[in-house]
Amino acid sequence: LLLRGWQAAGSGVFAWYANPLFVLAMALAVAGWYAVAGSFASIALLLALTSFAAADVARAAGAPVPQLYFEPGFYLWLFASFALPAWCWAAEWRRRYSRYSGEGKNLAHGPSRD
Repeated sequence: LLLRGWQAAGSGVFAWYANPLFVLAMALAVAGWYAVAGSFASIALLLALTSFAAADVARAAGAPVPQLYFEPGFYLWLFASFALPAWCWAAEWRRRYSRYSGEGKNLAHGPSRD
């Protein structure tokens, strides 16, 4: 599925593209680019959610589709697709709005003498 899933785009099924976007978002999150990672992860989540309609969309496009069953691995993947954007946006929010984010980091002026 991971090697051939991209071929489903010809039938109007784009859920597989959540995978490379998820990996890209993970790499950006590790690098500390939380807002950009959150954007890619959110797009990946939206694409992942289209999995529920994939069989119907492919059948409507005329593709032969066997009966699909969602196994536990699918739900684990879907959970990760929810968790990554939530974590990225929370990390970005903490970075921007933490009241302690700027204390002691301005080495040019040294510590406060108040």
